[in-house]
Amino acid sequence: MPTEHDPVELVCLGRVSVDLYGEQVGAGLAATQSFRRYIGGSAGNTVVGAARLGLRAALASQVGMDAFGDYVEEQLRREGVATTALRRDPQRGTGTIALAPHAGGGFPRIFLVEDPAEFAMSPAQLDAELVRGATGLLVGGTYLSRPHLRETTVAAVAAAREAGTRVVFDIDYRPAFWGVVSRSKGEDEDTVRPEVTEGLRVVLPDCDVVVGTVAEFRALGGSRDIAEAVREVRRHTGALLVVKNGPEGCRAYPGDLDAPVVMPGFPVKVLNSVGAGDAFMAGFLRGYLRDEPIETCLRWAGACGAIVVSRLACSDATPSMAELETFLASADRTAGVHEVSPLLDREQAATVTRHRARTDLGVFAMDHRGYFEKLAADAGRAPESISALKDLLLTAFATVSADRPGTGVLVDDRFVGQAQLERLADGGRWLARAVEINGRIPLDFLGDGDPAALVRAWPVETVVKVLVRVSADDDDAVAAVQRDRLRALSRICRSLQRDLLVEILPSPRKQYGPGEVTTLVRDFYAADVVPAWWKLPPQADAAQWHAVADVIRREDPHCRGILVLGGSTSPELIEANFAAAATEPLVVGFAVGRPIFHELSVRWFAGELTDDDLVAGIAAGYTAVLDRWHAATAHREDR
Repeated sequence: MPTEHDPVELVCLGRVSVDLYGEQVGAGLAATQSFRRYIGGSAGNTVVGAARLGLRAALASQVGMDAFGDYVEEQLRREGVATTALRRDPQRGTGTIALAPHAGGGFPRIFLVEDPAEFAMSPAQLDAELVRGATGLLVGGTYLSRPHLRETTVAAVAAAREAGTRVVFDIDYRPAFWGVVSRSKGEDEDTVRPEVTEGLRVVLPDCDVVVGTVAEFRALGGSRDIAEAVREVRRHTGALLVVKNGPEGCRAYPGDLDAPVVMPGFPVKVLNSVGAGDAFMAGFLRGYLRDEPIETCLRWAGACGAIVVSRLACSDATPSMAELETFLASADRTAGVHEVSPLLDREQAATVTRHRARTDLGVFAMDHRGYFEKLAADAGRAPESISALKDLLLTAFATVSADRPGTGVLVDDRFVGQAQLERLADGGRWLARAVEINGRIPLDFLGDGDPAALVRAWPVETVVKVLVRVSADDDDAVAAVQRDRLRALSRICRSLQRDLLVEILPSPRKQYGPGEVTTLVRDFYAADVVPAWWKLPPQADAAQWHAVADVIRREDPHCRGILVLGGSTSPELIEANFAAAATEPLVVGFAVGRPIFHELSVRWFAGELTDDDLVAGIAAGYTAVLDRWHAATAHREDR
């Protein structure tokens, strides 16, 4: 990710909005039941795609001073996009569009905000210095459809020409924004009028590259005949002309119109036609601004577009460079991306959706359920007392975490109430929630066995934790069921962009032998179980930690890390376990619970401790474990 001190390679000037995508693909808006939220708008889609491909990119646009504006700004930052030129408008709302995507064109849409902030950008709000310092400026035709937007675009192009910044023009002809057709027919690009052609040509002489579909070049050239339209565009500019033709591929005209560079398309299974052009532009810019050959620029552009049409969403579907390389290396042109989509999905989960950097993490694990039920029953206490106890445990956690970075908590939904969960989520702390039914073998899930419905209702930052009891010599039928269910959960988490934490413990009445954990982790990866986090029992020595970590690094270089279990209630044994784990850099922290709260909880249930005494004792115990981990890892150079 580029930092705020890196020079900007690309400035994208244009629309950014919130897109609400209907999840029932192929249904009209009237039949759509649920939506997912993404960054949208041509400039917003392209700048995200460019950043994912490694360009240092900035967005020059405007959003409202509202919650959706906060979402856009925060999401752009997560994607590595510079937001210094993103303005906030206190008078207008953030553009919001409901879409019903499907494989064909002309998808239904509803514009939910009249006169949105993105259409109020003026020259006074333009950061001309940012443009002058960039390698390239991307402008689009939509920002030529209104006088003040046209002035802003012309000013940006003028600043670029003064400084030698390359100007790329995305024709981006949307008839609805020009008042040619109703908004419900916003993709009817073949509707051409002379005033549109004249308006689109305002910046044409100052462009270095012009990119558009066949229909868009017809609009820009003012002719229904594509060959004549391209010739007419050439009369107005010496720019490189790139004509997109959907699945047929594209062709570029560096100069002579009789000698185009032709790039065939990538045959793919189309799920959603929205956003392919913006992804194409991102791929092209990644090559063009790094001075790659034109053939490479076109190949990357076409591949990015192909990947996006095989997914649901625009900006969120755009690939990282790792995904692009995987696609180009693996997809043959007769099978297409749908044959390698599981591999691409793994690449996206690893390189795109995991925003946080790897860092030390000390987790207070209190998701136990049957364990606390037994403690309460042994003390003659009602099950309701468990919720009261867990509320006190969370109070202790909050006391410690307020002053200690790198802390987190693992909870359950059964004895932790919704109010506490909301406080944890709002506090910005690392939070994981258990998804498995306690003690069930083979593995099964809460939410009536439907983890997708359950996880979808959780905040997106919440980590999905699953504990599986597994050993290498388990019954084949049980092992197969558990493997299938874990694979399904892993794919659900990838689809919903949730981090998955997999905890493994031996099957009942068994213990792990040397190398067994390494074997199990390898087998899970082979079954397409790819968690963001592993929670593993202590290993006997440093060599075994290195062995399991080597498997993880090979299978998923972007894994967030391993959390080691305490493995004992003895402080001395915890210290020894931490010492062995700390020799492996991929072990980034711990998840410990019982050693902290067991004895104190028993005494609280027995009435020997007040609530305040319990909170103080739990806070002291958690702090002590954090200190032990810090001492064990003090030698690490990367600290």
